[in-house]
Amino acid sequence: MNRKTITTTVVSLAKAFCLAGLLSVPAYSSASTVSFEKVNGMYILKAEDSTVKQVFDYIEKHSQYVFVYDQPVKDRLNNKVNIELKGKSIDAILTEVCRLADLKYTIQNRQVTITANPSKKATTQVKKAKRISGQVVDATDLPMIGATVRVKGSDAATITDLDGKFQIDVPEGSELLISYVGFVDKIVRIDSKNMYAIVMEEASRALNEVVVIGYGVVKKKDLTGAVAAVKGEELVNKRTAMLSNALQGSVSGVMVTRNSSAPGAGAASIRVRGITTMGESSPLVIVDGVQSSLDYVNSNDVESISVLKDAAAASIYGSKAAAGVILVTTKRGNDTGKINLKYNAEFGWEIPTKQPSMVGVTRYLEMSNELKYNDNPTGGFFQEYTADKTKNWVKYNATDRTTTPLPIGLI
Repeated sequence: MNRKTITTTVVSLAKAFCLAGLLSVPAYSSASTVSFEKVNGMYILKAEDSTVKQVFDYIEKHSQYVFVYDQPVKDRLNNKVNIELKGKSIDAILTEVCRLADLKYTIQNRQVTITANPSKKATTQVKKAKRISGQVVDATDLPMIGATVRVKGSDAATITDLDGKFQIDVPEGSELLISYVGFVDKIVRIDSKNMYAIVMEEASRALNEVVVIGYGVVKKKDLTGAVAAVKGEELVNKRTAMLSNALQGSVSGVMVTRNSSAPGAGAASIRVRGITTMGESSPLVIVDGVQSSLDYVNSNDVESISVLKDAAAASIYGSKAAAGVILVTTKRGNDTGKINLKYNAEFGWEIPTKQPSMVGVTRYLEMSNELKYNDNPTGGFFQEYTADKTKNWVKYNATDRTTTPLPIGLI
């Protein structure tokens, strides 16, 4: 071996030792050791400068347990622990490791679930409550007496006094819900202020709804007669085939009775404020200004139905309106230029709970003969079918189905 060969060999060996040194560096920057073994039914654990995750992974690898971690515990698994336990149960070991990392665990069969243990600071931290005051008024600055002021999401509540003022303890960042009959509920966000002036808005939408009467339409707040109204959407939601049945229970003072539940059967009678005369007590039905019947109208086509219940209806429609008037207004097109298409479909099916077992042809013929024999024993056993037909009916039916058809019930 010459000098050049020796030099090349030394360089190669140096490179190999350097590479081996690099590969032998542990995955963790610091020297950490974990040992876990079972002796006489008890466990020995020793961990030096190791993370909680390393300890759990080592236990999982050398035992039958499988560890599952909750999402909030990911950061705590990197905490370093130094622990040495001898002759301890698995519960005692997990308790001590979790205590050092501020964790908690539960064991179910072979699964160990690690969850975050709420810190003492978090458990004792409660939102600070402060006392606020305020006044609730309407749009004209008049105080609202008896308005309900409630902390949203809790049971804390109070009411306003004669001046519309209130006081209540609320947590920081919460919301107040103020409600009053006839007014829109209002939500107020609590900030750094201690005094709040709250103005309520009147719920005038219901009073501005239009009601159809004999002479035209009026707003509910201007209505003086005994008129009840129901919208078409409410009738459609009842899912009835006949409009008269959909009216049942929808309008106060209107009694709808029916004597059949068959498909397509309408109401047997409709009474407005009961029986009002010795003669006909059915109300007058007007559909878009024309006398008609409720069952001639599709529920999906109804915009609204108004029921005139007092005697004032007779001044418009005459004696026919003595028992009340039902005014049906159907839907109209609009001038927006947009097409509004709705499609509703319903289906159903019937499935028998049990299918009866059928007898064969021969047994059917024998039972028919037994029936005749029980009614007239003197006529003999083969009163309806002869012995030859009873025995060979199937064979004869294969060649001549006209004279030997299958009996009714077996077709």
